Amino acid sequence: MICIGVDPGLNRMGFAVMDVDFEKESPILKNIKVVSFGLLTTPNNVILSRRLKILYDDLLVLFEKYKPQCVIVEDLFFTKNVTSGLQVSAVRGILLLVLEIMQIPYISIHPSVLKKRLTHYGKAKKTQIVSAVCALFDIPKQNLQTDDVADAIAILYAGLLEINLKNLYDKQTGKINVGEYNRNKANNFCLKKKDMQKKKFLRFLKQKKLVE
Repeated sequence: MICIGVDPGLNRMGFAVMDVDFEKESPILKNIKVVSFGLLTTPNNVILSRRLKILYDDLLVLFEKYKPQCVIVEDLFFTKNVTSGLQVSAVRGILLLVLEIMQIPYISIHPSVLKKRLTHYGKAKKTQIVSAVCALFDIPKQNLQTDDVADAIAILYAGLLEINLKNLYDKQTGKINVGEYNRNKANNFCLKKKDMQKKKFLRFLKQKKLVE
């Protein structure tokens, strides 16, 4: 089964392609072959809409070439650089649009989960992720071009581990049950949000000395 991992970015979009065999049961998922990895780039001297169109066309070509049965993307997370965050959001939107048009299933993975899967530490640094990728797949660091490629490989590998650990692969249909995974993630997010709101409200009441 061909799967692709994508690290969205406006200047550089890293991608990785792997062939994985979910038929052979293994808790550590040994049956993985790196098929390809690289970058999709856009010139920074053209307007945003044009750059997004370039990425849109390149993604269509990439997915048509490898015909993935699943794509792994990273969850959005907010950074201090608002401009960069907005650009990544726009690029991620283009990616999801292409996946919808081509009817390719996808799952998104949180950065902390990704880091735990590769380094067993949810706050691992970029250098640790790169080192883990090079060690796991015996790839010389200079072959990765940029950290964006290492991130794409890490995203894909972590996503494949999630699929394997959560038994999302259906042997009868030969497909990955991404709907169940994404629904569970959405439900967990809503529960966490409600819990955060409840804790915030309780802190407010305590500050006002309305509760003990």
